[in-house]
Amino acid sequence: MPPTAVIAYDHAMPATRVRTEQFTHTGVALSITMPASADELIDEDAFGRDERLPYWADLWPSSLALSKWLIDHPPAADARIIELGCGMALPSLVLMSLGLNVLATDWEPDALDSAAENARYNRLGVLPTRVLDWRDAAIFDEPFDLAVGADLMYEQRNAIALADLLPQILKPNGTFILADPGRRWLPQFQLMMKQRGRPSRELAQIEETQMLSTGEGKSKVRIMQFQSPANSLQ
Repeated sequence: MPPTAVIAYDHAMPATRVRTEQFTHTGVALSITMPASADELIDEDAFGRDERLPYWADLWPSSLALSKWLIDHPPAADARIIELGCGMALPSLVLMSLGLNVLATDWEPDALDSAAENARYNRLGVLPTRVLDWRDAAIFDEPFDLAVGADLMYEQRNAIALADLLPQILKPNGTFILADPGRRWLPQFQLMMKQRGRPSRELAQIEETQMLSTGEGKSKVRIMQFQSPANSLQ
């Protein structure tokens, strides 16, 4: 059954209308509050500068699917993990609920503020967050064992920037797990990653139905793995 969206005003984002969705899977239960309508957050000036839209302000099917997959296939307890383009950061919150350490990153500070507030509301503690432009990996002192991301291929520039970023932030044998609902730029991303010695492998397909601010959304989400070669120097 899809989660039910309700209007709530009890925490997070007091300056805007909000709604809350319940996420449950195999013993993990989280309450996620987000803007009632992403369209209400559109900033015409920001869009004019860099086509910035509030993609972060929904729980997309790929985020739900990735979260479920991570619960069913938990990373190693000592893994250093980063979520890229986290938005509401449900996968990061799920990893926290499993007792794992994760850094949630996005280029939208509002997304990170909302994710951190949801971590506190769900009594998970402090969610580490960082604003990240994928064109700048220099802010990380240490590489990561695992990077995860949901629905990141909706623009060509994202695919290009991410393919360049991952070799810089992952350990030589690090892994990237991507949940994708069939975005048009995924094939180009797969080709670029293959050229970098990191071919893709499909791990699962997960069907999702969930409530967006614009109505019910349905997707068949592919869980893809991109494995870094152990001897990579890239």
